[in-house]
Amino acid sequence: MISPTKIYRDLNADGMEWFYNAVGLCWDLNLDKTENPIYVSHGGNTHGYNCDIHYNTQSNLSIIIGMNLFPSGKYEPVFSTQNNMINAIHEYYKQHK
Repeated sequence: MISPTKIYRDLNADGMEWFYNAVGLCWDLNLDKTENPIYVSHGGNTHGYNCDIHYNTQSNLSIIIGMNLFPSGKYEPVFSTQNNMINAIHEYYKQHK
């Protein structure tokens, strides 16, 4: 399920290639230069709820976050909070591994 089926190469601000993205079977993949998955993720939302699943294949760390969405339909604060939480967990794990 995490084998890349379509690969996208992203560029940084200087136009240098810095990482690969791909799509597996419904999974978003971040790949290393040899096209092996490093991070596997999937997210979605429905009727007031959002869920994100992230898995680091190198550290074997899984993060699953589910959050209620604002009734007003303003989803951006939730997505920013989720991204901050995921980044903080990854950083903590790297430092305390």
